[in-house]
Order: sequence, then structure tokens, then C-alpha cells
Amino acid sequence: MSEAQLSYRKILLIKTGAAGDLVLTSPFFRSMGASFPESEIHLLTKREYCEIVEPCPVFHRFHWLESGYQGNWRVLNKEHFDLAVNLQVSTRTRILMMGLRAKVKAGFSDSLWSRFIYQISVPSRLPGDIRQSQVVLLRRLGAEKILTDFQLWLDENSRRCFPEFLSRNGLDIDRPWVVIHPGSSPEWTSKRWPPERFAAVADGLSRAGCLVIFVGSGEQKELAVHILSLMSERAIDLSGKTSFSQLVQVIETARLLITTDSAPLHIGAASGTRTLALFGPTDPRRHCPPNVWFLSRSLACSPCYRKFCASLECLKSISAEEVLVQARRLLSEG
Repeated sequence: MSEAQLSYRKILLIKTGAAGDLVLTSPFFRSMGASFPESEIHLLTKREYCEIVEPCPVFHRFHWLESGYQGNWRVLNKEHFDLAVNLQVSTRTRILMMGLRAKVKAGFSDSLWSRFIYQISVPSRLPGDIRQSQVVLLRRLGAEKILTDFQLWLDENSRRCFPEFLSRNGLDIDRPWVVIHPGSSPEWTSKRWPPERFAAVADGLSRAGCLVIFVGSGEQKELAVHILSLMSERAIDLSGKTSFSQLVQVIETARLLITTDSAPLHIGAASGTRTLALFGPTDPRRHCPPNVWFLSRSLACSPCYRKFCASLECLKSISAEEVLVQARRLLSEG
């Protein structure tokens, strides 16, 4: 057992979201559990993500992020953590780290604050995909078992209840499913491909014999309804109707997932479902998981990382026919 393994008796990991980022961080969680098997590992996150993290066997205890700082500091400092690791790149969690009385603090050096907060830090953006920074940080922490595969954890009850969910929503398992996630979080409207093109792709796949299923959060319901109104073929809209575990199982059952750069992209990668991602303002070389196919355009303005764009030239340059060709190829190969 290494010196680090002996000294980190109690560990706090901080990852407050979003849902896709928690899936992206699953290799880090697994690596910490495998490398520090004798440690008691806690997680601080938002309560809304409890369904994602509670089935994970790595964690011994969960703490929920409160609106202020004093409540979290009071609860967390009673735990006397040997190590606290901030996996979130945000001002809020940096301030939270400043008030923690952990023996060792670690995180990403994404600002001038980092040198005053952390004893161990690595750049948040390194060459390669987004996991590279996690791997370097794990090594700096003394982790000896580096795991890089994404993983989703579901409880047994959600698996048992899934057939009833299929029946209740009229989902025909005898037809090949294509799941489409056309939305994005409200603050990232620049990630959304034009609705009429999603409609054209869905119609084309429906005519090819596929059952097209739209997924998304409740706040994306209006977008899905709009796309369905532009279609001539039938599709099923599950927007706002799935829990996290149900969404995972819908994507697992699909022959193909077509999605924007959002949480379902990472769920598709973790579940092993063939996934086609449409990238616009963000860089697929950094954000696209391994074994995922993507379409993007290298324009003078992209990747811009702008959350709103009036022109959406990068996404509009991807045609419906191009997506259909790729989708049909992936379906035929699967």
C-alpha cells in the first residue's frame, strides 16, 4: 500500500453537475475507489443528481450542495477529511474549497485562485479528450489503478420496472429504435441543430422501418412537439417522461442514438449504444467520448464556446441528408 493510500483515510470528491459531466467523471470515481479501497469516500453534489450517483458503489456517503456556504462548511468540516478534491471548474466550488479544513486540497488550476487553494493541482485543459486532466490529477494524488471507461450505475428496481414503462408508453421492441435528443440546456441554445432538419432525419428513418423516439427534459418538451409537427411520419415523444434510469435504459435498448453535445451523448458512450453526435460551438476533439461518431464543421469561428449564436453557421452547414447517410450506415453496420 502506497504512502498516499495510507494517509487518505477519508476523502471528499466534489462534482456538482451537470448530469453529463457526472457520467464523464465516472472513470475518476472508479479509479479512486480502486486505488484507495480502504478509504471512506464521500461525494458532494446537487440533490437533483441523486439518482445518478446513489447506486455507485464507490461512495460511502453523500452530501447535497446547499444554497449558501455556511451549511456545507459546518457539515463537511465535521468529517475531518484527509483529502478534498474539487472536480468542478466553478467559482462557487472554489469558494467552498477555501472554507474546507481538509489536510490536502486538490483540483484544477483554471484560475489564479488555484495556487492559494490547492496543494495539488493540474491544468483543467490538457491535449486530448476531457479525461486526460482527470488521469493526470489521479496520478498526482497517488492513484495506482487508472480506469478510463465510462460507467452508469442503475439499481435493480429500476431494471425490474422498465418493461412496465415500455408497455405504458407503447414502445415496440420488435422494431429497431433510433433515439433522438434534439435539445440542450437552456443556457446552451447554440448547441441545437435546426428543428426542421431533425424532422427530416426522423422521417427518413421512420420510412426505413425504425421506431423514432425523442427524449429530453421537461423544459425541452416544446422543442420536441415542434419537431413532431414538422414530420409526416409517426414518432414517439418521451420528453419529460423519463427518469434518469429510464432514459439510460431507453438509450441502451436503441440501435442508434442521434444527439447534440449534451448529457445523452455521454450516456450513449457509457452504454455502448452506437451514437452519432452533432457538434457546433464546442470542440469534438475534447468533448466527444471515444467510440462515438460525430459530425462537425471547422469554420473560422468554431469552436467558439459561445452559448448563444444568431447565425449557427457551424450547425447549419451540416445537412439532413449527411446525417441520414451516417445514420443509415451505422444502422447497417450494427
